Amino acid sequence: MELIHFLKEKMLVTKAMEEYIHANSELITIPKGQILMKPKTKNNKFSTSVLFIEKGIARVYSNKKDKVFTMRFLAENNFSFSIERNLLNKNDDYSWETIEECQIRIFDFNTFEKALNQFNELERLTRQLLMITLFEYQELCYNSRVLSAKEKFDKLMQEQPDLFLRVPLGHIATYLGITPQVLSVMRSKKST
Repeated sequence: MELIHFLKEKMLVTKAMEEYIHANSELITIPKGQILMKPKTKNNKFSTSVLFIEKGIARVYSNKKDKVFTMRFLAENNFSFSIERNLLNKNDDYSWETIEECQIRIFDFNTFEKALNQFNELERLTRQLLMITLFEYQELCYNSRVLSAKEKFDKLMQEQPDLFLRVPLGHIATYLGITPQVLSVMRSKKST
């Protein structure tokens, strides 16, 4: 969904806000399989931006000691930005990759912050979305420590079944913290 339409569903969008968004953002199309950010990369266009996924799906992941851990999937109507780069002035620790062709609206991080200062409704909405994201990470942490592999699988199937149609099973397995073989067995049992 286009960012303006997304915002209009959530709040009152003034003409001034709409003009600011169009003047200070760029819509880009990124092919499937494109790495948007890599760890320790300085001043990457994406790492210094706020991204809004208008179409497609991407993932945020870490590759440590030859093991890949998917941290988050970013589908349509999701904002994201590099916390390390923009808030802590550190290099990124995560990679971002498109899983499908994506249309992403990007803002320079500082320009987006100016919009938050200028448009109170946008600031309120952004705060709410950040709290939702924080809750999602809290749930991910809790689930990884408390739930069994089957319980994590069942929860994801119930809450985000479309991921299983759009995302390679290997990425889903690393998100759930299980092997692709275990995921494949659980998935085949679910479909029978």
